[in-house]
Amino acid sequence: MGDLLWSYFRKFNITTAASPCRQREYALAMPPMYPIWPDGAGMFFDLSERKLGAAELRDAMTRAVSRNDMDGARSLFDHAFWHKTKFKPDWFHLYIAVQNENRDMVKLLTTHGATWTADQTKIARQSLGDKCNAFKVLLRGAGIRMDDADKDLAAVAPQAALAMNKRILEENRKAGHDVTAEEKTFLRNVYVEAANAVLQNDMPRALAALKLHPDAQNPDGHDVSDIFAEVLGDFMHSSGKRALLFIDRLQKADVPLQPVNLDKISNLTLPQHYDLLPELERRGLLQDDVNKLRRDMISSWSFMQEDIDLDGYVLHLPQNLIEQKHAQFRTAAEVICTAHSTLDAQDVEYFLRQHDRQTPRAPKAVAQMDAALLETGFFSNAAFTVENLRHLAATPQLDANIAATFNKIAARREIAGKGADYFLHKKRFAVLEQAMAQGAFVPDRIETAAIVDYLTRSMRKEEPSADIIQSLKILKDTGAAFDHLRRRDYLGVSKPGMAKALLDLDMITPRDINTIKLRKRCGAPVNLLQGMDDKSKHYPMREFAHQVELEKADPAKYIPYRNKAGTSYQRLYLLRQMDQFKKIRSTQTPPRPDNLRRVMEDSRRKRERDNQERQDKLRQILQDARRRNQTKMQMDSEELRKVLTDHRRKREAEQEKMRKQMQDILKRKRGNNRFGY
Repeated sequence: MGDLLWSYFRKFNITTAASPCRQREYALAMPPMYPIWPDGAGMFFDLSERKLGAAELRDAMTRAVSRNDMDGARSLFDHAFWHKTKFKPDWFHLYIAVQNENRDMVKLLTTHGATWTADQTKIARQSLGDKCNAFKVLLRGAGIRMDDADKDLAAVAPQAALAMNKRILEENRKAGHDVTAEEKTFLRNVYVEAANAVLQNDMPRALAALKLHPDAQNPDGHDVSDIFAEVLGDFMHSSGKRALLFIDRLQKADVPLQPVNLDKISNLTLPQHYDLLPELERRGLLQDDVNKLRRDMISSWSFMQEDIDLDGYVLHLPQNLIEQKHAQFRTAAEVICTAHSTLDAQDVEYFLRQHDRQTPRAPKAVAQMDAALLETGFFSNAAFTVENLRHLAATPQLDANIAATFNKIAARREIAGKGADYFLHKKRFAVLEQAMAQGAFVPDRIETAAIVDYLTRSMRKEEPSADIIQSLKILKDTGAAFDHLRRRDYLGVSKPGMAKALLDLDMITPRDINTIKLRKRCGAPVNLLQGMDDKSKHYPMREFAHQVELEKADPAKYIPYRNKAGTSYQRLYLLRQMDQFKKIRSTQTPPRPDNLRRVMEDSRRKRERDNQERQDKLRQILQDARRRNQTKMQMDSEELRKVLTDHRRKREAEQEKMRKQMQDILKRKRGNNRFGY
């Protein structure tokens, strides 16, 4: 057993669960189980008594041997003989008899088949000591050799000792003794043996050991948290590979396992084992309640930097260790510090206290922790309220970028909680605008349309103010989609109004403008000869109408004129029309082909195309008809087969019925039948 994690089997003693003094107490204080054993004086059976099962006989034999009741033991053997019950004493009965130094009882038990295996003999020799010397010859007659060399327990199979201990625990529990401490030690020893067997890749031995544990009957599986933590805490294998190998081999052998208790791991293992959390999650063994582990990790993470000021005492840590720890904490945070992690108000309060306390002491560590938790979505958890996020953003000496990110999350959370429509008010719109400017809030299509409508209603005149234009630019910069805007013009009565602002910012296209309504509001038809006077009240609307027409016709050429001062779209429209006239006059008409030849070729192509289409349709019709006929024939065949089958079945039933009637008639006609048939 050189590769064992613990050498406890060298010191293992079967008296762990039942010491000699405990055995004596057991022999004196054990209450009788059966009323047919009066006052413990003896047991008397006859053929009229009920038959006892093998388990009942074993318990009764245990009490008889403990009391040194020879008559009771013989009565039990007689009962088993007369009732033909398969029963013989086992090693435990022989163990008690040797401990009580009852030679006659030992002789009786060995005569009826009680014996020890080689491993049990070694353990009994070590446990009982000199008491075995008087029984060497007697036990040798039963095939049990008790040499002094058998005291060495290193060569004993651990499962033999565990099986013996389990039996002693059961007997002491039946006797009413408190075996809580002994049972705890026994269960740990079972898992130690299983761990050793698993790590030595001896799975049959491991499965045999696990059967001794009560969790073998637990539908939730085995709780191996303690032994996992001890395997994980082995200094020589602190990377955790052996612990994962232990888990993997058990799962491969289809051993059901409960989630690993991470609180035990946080107490018994090194901090670098936080990188095992993703592995446990992937194996389905990550415990849901990780509050304590999360708090321990945050406490360690929040001061992990090179120079730590502890009230005047500066602690220096190497840079490679810092990087390693941060990487391990970040890996664990991806599992236990996410937007969907189970957090409550107390967890958030603990984080805020730790954050406020450690930011002045270790600002670099807190900044790295905040950056990693922002990536995992920890601060997007529903447990963090808007006030909590504002509090984090206002932490003194906090990194400016991280503070801005906290403000973004707070703004996003506030808008999501109250809805964008709540902020479409002159007293609250600044909050929404700031959130959009920070990138914390990106409105959807419906919210975008509502914001544009609100800005339209906020115009005091028919021209949008600079503040409204700036709000529209902020809305556009957020990446909002404007395809849900209602297809109305946003036109003023005599000026373009919001429509021109939306067009100049590319929030709508020229084709979204209602051209008919626009021309009606120009005061006259839009043509080359009217509207050139900039003193006219219709001049702004006509300018906008010509801008729409030009950008429809040639967007690449005329969109750049939006930002040029002194642009006259009516003059540009006139120049474009003049250029069109010049092109028409300068363009030579190419010679036309012969009309008759063209018509005949078109007719021929059309006729060929029509013929091909008719042939395809006819082919499809024939295929469909053939398919329907085949389907119908199959259905008719099946129907006919069913009718014939039913007919044959009915005919056979009628023939069977007639045969039975004939038999009944023949029975009634037989003579000398006093029953009437």
